[in-house]
Amino acid sequence: MISTRTKLLVFTIVLILSSLSLSPISYSLTSSYTGTLYYIVQLSISSNNGFSIPVECVIKASVIRDEIRSADIINLNYISTFNLPPDILKIIEYSLKYWLGNIVLFIRVKSGAETYVSIEGKIVRAYVITLGGTIQYREVNTGFYLGGIVNDIFYRGTTGTYQISLISYLYKLSPDTILKQFAIIEPPREKVIVLGTIILLIILGGVIHTFYRWREYRLT
Repeated sequence: MISTRTKLLVFTIVLILSSLSLSPISYSLTSSYTGTLYYIVQLSISSNNGFSIPVECVIKASVIRDEIRSADIINLNYISTFNLPPDILKIIEYSLKYWLGNIVLFIRVKSGAETYVSIEGKIVRAYVITLGGTIQYREVNTGFYLGGIVNDIFYRGTTGTYQISLISYLYKLSPDTILKQFAIIEPPREKVIVLGTIILLIILGGVIHTFYRWREYRLT
């Protein structure tokens, strides 16, 4: 039969566990954003003659009142081979312009499949939505564009036609004040410490209780 003390301990643990919530705080939609966004962008460029090359770059995009006005490639990495098309840089530039030209920073999103994006060391909750033939990651409170996937970008150059797939992730904002409006997942560290301490005391109390019971009933 379960003792009253055991029932009390179980009730205490359940009560504490129920209070450990990872739900983010909701904020109202910001009116406007002006600043600089930094995206990691990965491209896969291929052609029908078997040519394929992966490219990774960092894009610095300047935003004025929710509109991307200009962008720069601040880092570019790709595997150098002898059969690179002479217009490889034009292909990359065209793909990035296509992607940037179709970004709408704020869209009201009510629901969708959920994912999580890391921005400046913070875990941000996002919805995955399909819009205009693209897959987009949208922050759940504001609908802010956190990145996405764009397939079937086609570039026709002097050496042939190329198909490009692109995936992007936002990893930094300047200023980062808009992060206060994002649905950031904050682990309840203090509550976890309290719960761990209670569990430890329960275990310790059980050990002490068992020890004294053993002393009471041991054969001498």
